[in-house]
Amino acid sequence: MTRRTLWLSCWEWGCCGGPLEPGQRVTLSVWPVDDGQRSWLAEAIGAELTAQVDGVEMHHEEDPAPERLTGTLATLSTVSMPSRLVHSERPPLPLGALPAARRLVGPPGSGVYIGVPHSPFVTHHETVPGQPIVQETPRIPPRHGAGDPDARSAARAAEHAAAEAEAEAHAARGTVPPPGPIEPRLVGYLVELDVD
Repeated sequence: MTRRTLWLSCWEWGCCGGPLEPGQRVTLSVWPVDDGQRSWLAEAIGAELTAQVDGVEMHHEEDPAPERLTGTLATLSTVSMPSRLVHSERPPLPLGALPAARRLVGPPGSGVYIGVPHSPFVTHHETVPGQPIVQETPRIPPRHGAGDPDARSAARAAEHAAAEAEAEAHAARGTVPPPGPIEPRLVGYLVELDVD
C-alpha cells in the first residue's frame, strides 16, 4: 500500500465534491504536480507545503486524468491562509450602463421591482504574509460549527448588513473603508490517501 498526499481545491470540491471522511473508500482523478501546477500551488500555499503534495485532484477537466487512484482516506486537513477583506473604489460604469440593478420582488408578471444600490467599492480577499494554517479535520467539507442553521444564517446576514452600512458611511464621506482584520481563509484541503 502506498500513501499519497493530494491537494483538493476548495472551490472545485465545494462545487461538486461529496463529503469525505477518514476511512472512506474513494476514487480520485489525479494530475501530477508539474511546473504549472507547482507555480500556482506555491503561490496559494507556499513552496514548503507544496513540496509535500504528490498530486492534484481535479474533476472539471475535459481530458481524462492521467491517474485514477482508488484507496482509503487516511487523514484530511484544511489549509487556510491569513487574509483580510480589502475595499477599493469601483471604476466608473460604462456609458449606457444602469447605475442600479432591478430585481423583481412581486409575483411574476406584477411588474413590481426594487432598485439595488450600486456599491461604490469592489471587495476582495488579500492574502497577507504568513504561513499556511493546516488543521486536521474529520470531514471535508468541514462542518461550520454547531447550532441552528437559521441562527448561523441570521448572524451572517447581520455581519453583512453591518459591513454594508460601514461601506455606505464611507461612501457618503468619500473615503474607502479600511482593510478588515486578518483572519484565516480556507483555500483547500490536503488528503492522505492509502492507494490500493
